[in-house]
Amino acid sequence: MHFSYPIFLYALLLVPLAVIFFIYTERKKAADILKLAVNSAFSRLSANINPRKRIFRIILLVSTLFFFILTASGPEIGGKLVEVKRSGIDLIIAVDCSSSMDAADIQPSRMIKAKDSLSSIINKMQGDRVGIVAFAGVAFVQCPLTLDYSAAKMLLDLLDTRLISKPGTAIGEAIKVGIKSFPEKERKHKAMILLTDGEDHNSDPLEAAKEARKEGVRIYTVGIGKPEGDPIPLLDANGKLKRADGNVKT
Repeated sequence: MHFSYPIFLYALLLVPLAVIFFIYTERKKAADILKLAVNSAFSRLSANINPRKRIFRIILLVSTLFFFILTASGPEIGGKLVEVKRSGIDLIIAVDCSSSMDAADIQPSRMIKAKDSLSSIINKMQGDRVGIVAFAGVAFVQCPLTLDYSAAKMLLDLLDTRLISKPGTAIGEAIKVGIKSFPEKERKHKAMILLTDGEDHNSDPLEAAKEARKEGVRIYTVGIGKPEGDPIPLLDANGKLKRADGNVKT
């Protein structure tokens, strides 16, 4: 047996002190009773006092103190190392947050459709860790690898095209950030979903993909958008469409 908080075991010194205190108290009470024993009225009143009940109460109080201290010290029995075979995977979801993801060729927009689809993937995960990387002109980790799917979905829902101030689409940078998000010693069970509308701005995604392969990361690319494309709407700070003339990118 070992204890998680062995420092609390020092408090067991209070147990013998409590026993001594109760013995002293009972003897003092007995002495007081003898002094009053000459009083016949007191003798009649004290006839109903049961010494066994008093002793039982003392034993109960001391035992309660003992087991409370023992519980606080966190006793553990039978602990041993067990080898567990891993069955889940680590999945990084890299999401394109560039302004072109506001295009509505996929209703209601590429971004909204992407988040809905990725949320459905997370809903089906069991025992797998998931993380999220957001990217536009730069990339950063929005959610580190976690088994908390509710938190991952909440952070996924916060993604939008105004999240990253630097414009552009750096797919290669997203892959590199995703690689760094995986455990370094793990060579298996690593996958990345790269969701983008396809455009890249000189971030060398092919070289990044080769690096991912060396690290044992499988990349699954998901393209979103129609071949004919769609104008990119200009949104204000609140995400509402600007309707003035000339405020639509083509």
